[in-house]
Amino acid sequence: MSQPKHHRVADTRRRAAQGVTVAVACAGTWLALTSGDLASLVVGGPVVALATAASLRGEAPPPARAGAAARFLPFLLREIFASAWYVASRVFRRHPRFEPGIVTYRMELRGAAARAAFMNAVTLTPGTLAADLHGDSLSIHALDRTADVEGSLSALEARVAALFAEPGEPGR
Repeated sequence: MSQPKHHRVADTRRRAAQGVTVAVACAGTWLALTSGDLASLVVGGPVVALATAASLRGEAPPPARAGAAARFLPFLLREIFASAWYVASRVFRRHPRFEPGIVTYRMELRGAAARAAFMNAVTLTPGTLAADLHGDSLSIHALDRTADVEGSLSALEARVAALFAEPGEPGR
């Protein structure tokens, strides 16, 4: 049974708006990371196009949650800078000490978009890298596994759950 025409048109418009939003966000991020160097779009343009196409192939994201996004972005930026400061302060010590290793974290996020956002946020945060996913278990390479990696991941997962309106609240 097919959808009525007005539903298909609305779906097409929604997907087009989603594509434009993703493309603008990716291009803006690319330009911010390259200090506005328009010549970098030789590489960035295809990357933005591929990221936009990939986002349109996945599951449809939940309706825009402007309030949750407005709270998530400052949190993520704060985490990125705090992690970068932590890593830099450790690296520049006279005798830096790290205990790199793999930390296994059990995700409670269910939606593919929420999981992807969480894993990307983990990788964006200095000192951690989402390395492998098996079911709900995410293997993370941590620069220092003696730090409170799981606590940081739990806080990040709770923010991503709120951003994507995931039911329940991740907790450890």
